[in-house]
Amino acid sequence: MEHLYHSTDENVGLSLATRLLIHYTGDVHQPLHAAARVNDEFPKGDRGGNDLTIKPKDGTANLHAVWDSIMYS
Repeated sequence: MEHLYHSTDENVGLSLATRLLIHYTGDVHQPLHAAARVNDEFPKGDRGGNDLTIKPKDGTANLHAVWDSIMYS
């Protein structure tokens, strides 16, 4: 079976392009997916807000989860 990224089937290529477009569009509208806070506290980044704890709200305790819950409410 040919690898997805090297397929010559036009439908496979269109499917991949559509999925990537949806993914990248979502990332543009979700800044925590497209950025990482790097500073003295998070020298390797905050994993898109996942490592940044905040006051728990509705069962969430990190910035990324709160952002996602607001976007999907």
